[in-house]
Amino acid sequence: MTLGYKIYDSCGSISLAIRSAMALMNGYGETLSDTSCQRPPAVQAIVGESGSTPSIGISSAVGPFSMPVVIHYKYV
Repeated sequence: MTLGYKIYDSCGSISLAIRSAMALMNGYGETLSDTSCQRPPAVQAIVGESGSTPSIGISSAVGPFSMPVVIHYKYV
C-alpha cells in the first residue's frame, strides 16, 4: 500500500478549487496508457478547504463520481 498526497492552493477561489479537484480525480500530470482504465482512481478522497463555499463547489463537482470530500473547519 502506498500513501501519498498532493496539495493544490486555490486561494479561496471557487473555480480554482473545482479545477484542482478535477485535476486530482483525473490524475493530472500522469501518463495515460491503454491499461489506465483498469487501475484505481488517482485519489481515494479529497480534503476540502476550511471555507465552506469552495468546499461546497468541490463536493458538487465530484459528487456524481462518488468521490468523498472531507471538509475541515478551523474554529476560532
